[in-house]
Amino acid sequence: MTDAVDERLQLDEMFRKLPPLTSRLELHVGESFFNTEFAPAEREVLAQVQEGRPLGELLDAVAVPDLEILRFIERMRGQGILELHQPEHRIHVVTDSTCDLLPDVARRHGITIVPLSVVFGSRVYKDGLDLQPDEFFKLLTTGTDHPVTNPPSKGDFLETYRRLVPTGDIISVHISAKQSETVANAGAAVTGSEAELIVLRSEAGESTDPPVIRVVDSKVNSVGLGMMAVFAVRMVRRGLGVDEIVTRLESISERMHFLFIVDTLKYLQKGGRIGKAQALLGSLLGIKPILAMQGGEVVPVDKVRGGRKVQPRLLELFKERVDPGRPVFAALAHAVAPKWVARLHELLTEQLQIVELTQGEIGPVVGTHVGPGCVGCILFQPDEQELELLAPET
Repeated sequence: MTDAVDERLQLDEMFRKLPPLTSRLELHVGESFFNTEFAPAEREVLAQVQEGRPLGELLDAVAVPDLEILRFIERMRGQGILELHQPEHRIHVVTDSTCDLLPDVARRHGITIVPLSVVFGSRVYKDGLDLQPDEFFKLLTTGTDHPVTNPPSKGDFLETYRRLVPTGDIISVHISAKQSETVANAGAAVTGSEAELIVLRSEAGESTDPPVIRVVDSKVNSVGLGMMAVFAVRMVRRGLGVDEIVTRLESISERMHFLFIVDTLKYLQKGGRIGKAQALLGSLLGIKPILAMQGGEVVPVDKVRGGRKVQPRLLELFKERVDPGRPVFAALAHAVAPKWVARLHELLTEQLQIVELTQGEIGPVVGTHVGPGCVGCILFQPDEQELELLAPET
């Protein structure tokens, strides 16, 4: 295992053990404090603590790696110098690895990601854990086996919910039910497990109330799902309850506009999305199809001959769907196509009023079906109240 992978796993494990990033640290100045010598970066952490910053803001404010900061905080907690105070009521946000959120983004928002599996022949990989996008696309383009994907099992979800319910309720938002059994398995983990989960919460001494777990079908995937998970976290931080957040997420999913381009039709054909003759004809004519997610399914929208025309046409289609004079949230994702996603990024920022533009890499599960060269974009245009609820924290 490389040092980089090892550090990433250590960081993920520390974030799993920590309270939410909205928790606040308290400094205790006593004998242990005066008997400890602090490095410059450690003194900066303590200065941010004294300013009352929550944990997430502190990680952003101190210019050293997160893993070093968290190790220092854990050491100081062990010595009684720092104490973490959690919010009175917690709501955990869970999603799955098709969200294509960058690991750092997921960690900083406190989002729990349950991985799907990717199978190459006899090798089974956990999406985002032991198989990253760059490794996956090498296997996809050079290997002899076309991969298959599997959703997390009921047991995978139950294990996650068991870990989280002692300290809060759960909103679990996932890939479209028309594309995966992930939502069904998440729901099955809740059904029939209520009594066990109540006991877990009661034993933790946090609450005697039954845990509330809501499973949401996002009707999208990739960065669209990631956007919804981030929106859920922001609504939690702004004080909304579970049921109101779920209602709003369901409304948002109906008004998202998700368009994407594939470089070749052969992966859609291998996945059974289109016929072999159609894929061959499209390849011979140099056709680049523009597809959309509508009602949880992939549907054709348009087609362009030649790659240079694709991004401008994508912008034309988006302008038919949103008001260019009003703010929009945008998210981009690509499968080893940095040049094309950079061009789309440029066009979006030039022609639309972007509140926030996030970018991710298409991961192994979605990449199995779209292949390398895919570029996708999702837009959501909020009303005034939603804009206040969903905007990034300042």
